[in-house]
Amino acid sequence: MLLLATPSLLQLTYCSAACIAGYWLYWQSTTGRRHRQFVKKHGCRPARKVKNRDPVLGLDAVFAMWRWSDQHILFEKTSQKFFGSGAKTVEFAFLTANVILTCEGENIKSVLSQNFRAFGIANTPSELELLLRGGIFLNEGEAWHQSRELIRPSFARSQVADLDMLEKHVNTLIDGIPRDGSTVDLSTLFSQLTLSTAIEFLFGENSDEEDSAADKVSNHAFTEVWDRVSRYLANAGEGEHGKLWIYNYLLDRIRMNPQYRRDCSTIHHYVDKLVEKSLSSKQLESLSTSTTKPRYVFVHELVSQTTDKVRIRNESLSVLFAARDTTAGLLTNVWFELSKRPDIWTRLRNEIDTLNGNKPNYEELKNLKYLRAVLNESQRLYPIIPAGGRKAKEDVALPVGGGEDGRSPVFVRKGQFVLFGIHAMHRRKDLYGEDADIFRPERWLDTEEKRGLRMGWEYLPFSGGPRVCPGQNFALTEASYVTIRLIQSFPGRLESRDPEPWRELITFIVSNLGGCKVGLFPRESEANPDKGERARLKGGFELAIKMPSPILGAGCNGS
Repeated sequence: MLLLATPSLLQLTYCSAACIAGYWLYWQSTTGRRHRQFVKKHGCRPARKVKNRDPVLGLDAVFAMWRWSDQHILFEKTSQKFFGSGAKTVEFAFLTANVILTCEGENIKSVLSQNFRAFGIANTPSELELLLRGGIFLNEGEAWHQSRELIRPSFARSQVADLDMLEKHVNTLIDGIPRDGSTVDLSTLFSQLTLSTAIEFLFGENSDEEDSAADKVSNHAFTEVWDRVSRYLANAGEGEHGKLWIYNYLLDRIRMNPQYRRDCSTIHHYVDKLVEKSLSSKQLESLSTSTTKPRYVFVHELVSQTTDKVRIRNESLSVLFAARDTTAGLLTNVWFELSKRPDIWTRLRNEIDTLNGNKPNYEELKNLKYLRAVLNESQRLYPIIPAGGRKAKEDVALPVGGGEDGRSPVFVRKGQFVLFGIHAMHRRKDLYGEDADIFRPERWLDTEEKRGLRMGWEYLPFSGGPRVCPGQNFALTEASYVTIRLIQSFPGRLESRDPEPWRELITFIVSNLGGCKVGLFPRESEANPDKGERARLKGGFELAIKMPSPILGAGCNGS
């Protein structure tokens, strides 16, 4: 009797097949029917499919991307693989997901702006949540809107135009550069500079002072911790297991790296102390009888809207995360190109010479058109954030990319990922010309024969739509001011000390793997000053002739 009651393998097979068929019929009559109606209504046609050797999981593409990342050519090779056939929107299998990838400005505009509410941010890794604990970059819906409203007033023009705050930090940077042409890695100095300016802007704290609130964690130590965290989040393959990517990836997701947890705690402690001291100084200001208008401090502005210290920490850390890395990466990329291109260096120096050595005010800074063209070109050729993505929260259509001609709408089902290739879009020859792979700032300038580029959604250095970077003006102002003052301090010549081409270093951002190793020289009259003599510029600051610096041999800190 027991044997009769036991189902046979054939019976189990029939039962499983019946369940699968029943589910398929149910799906077709509900979700499938809804999809077909949507496709018919909007005239959608499928995007071109990228064929992988593994058509189910696309494992060959996954392993190829890991290999390209290890070779520091990930975005270059992925652009060639997915868009090399001429298609601007493609669909491909990636592990368990069916992903749409596009470099069409119309589609990106649809995702980030026109259909903003139909898309959400992609699944956030638990490691990033552990670091940022919320804040504007991770929040969605009403929480994101509140974060945005908290932060937006802080980047008003009146705050961004405060160049006096930048001046003292630029002086510190200049003091770290040898005046005899010795090799210096500017990327290290740029990282220290942007961290210091971000800390003062956010907390009113000069991290270069000896009595800094972060007295137990030096500025340099914090930079090391931050770089280690960013490399871990980028899964850069470092650590005791070397370049065993798959082993590292699985191990880190089964048991989050204990060192990473400690580093996050260090960062939180560092920022908490800065918040505490900033709030204390705010209380002292309220008790002061001084009639002098207090200097603007980001955290003080947040306190006027919320007293939740954890939330203040999270929002401040999100802004610190963006302000430090993006501007340092931009400056590194700009000066790497300047060192390789004497023609661009000379033209930019000639434009800055029109200031006669004086510190520029905000309006003068904005009027330096060639400088802005250089920054634009750097962000085009080397976008700091070269890719992005969103996850559909409902069925939606992209305006173009479907069909043989790529002009029909493309159906995006609920839960599907849409990725956009900023790197590929910024190098499209149909948009930027046949020399799109060459660094040429002149393409942005008006001439008598031709108007310079005026790009819309085809140029996205700071994203777009409601989630556009609120600090983009601050970043460009800082990068412009630092470049001006550096050239005024070392107008003689600029030499590249790195024979390698630009290569990808992927952390929170993408910048040059080799940093920015250069030699800077003052004017010939200042090249061999007497020992102890100090060179003066009209800006009203002094530069020490001999001073410690991160010269070649100290290594690039990965910034």
